[in-house]
Amino acid sequence: MGIETPKNQQLEHVKDKIRKKLRLWASIKLSLVGRVVVVNHILLATMWHSVACWMLDKETTLVKVAWCCLIKAKNQGGLGLVDPIHQSKVLLGKLLVRSLQPGPKLWKMCC
Repeated sequence: MGIETPKNQQLEHVKDKIRKKLRLWASIKLSLVGRVVVVNHILLATMWHSVACWMLDKETTLVKVAWCCLIKAKNQGGLGLVDPIHQSKVLLGKLLVRSLQPGPKLWKMCC
């Protein structure tokens, strides 16, 4: 996958990788907290590299737990799940700050 590959095609590649990992982890009995750890450190980490240059779209799905409870910090009564939309904004902000740094950098042209 390179910069010339369309965004939707790259995202499909990432989704396929996540689906494969989900199948692997689905067979293991984990607590809710264990599932959050797997999502944060394995599944979401799989996509950060690929989506660092794009704003993620919010997807609407039916969930059993309110999203605000899932992403709230553990010490505030939440589960501590990383919010992909917020993380996407952070990564784009980081890219913006880097692009404002002086000096020629090849990566500035990639996104």
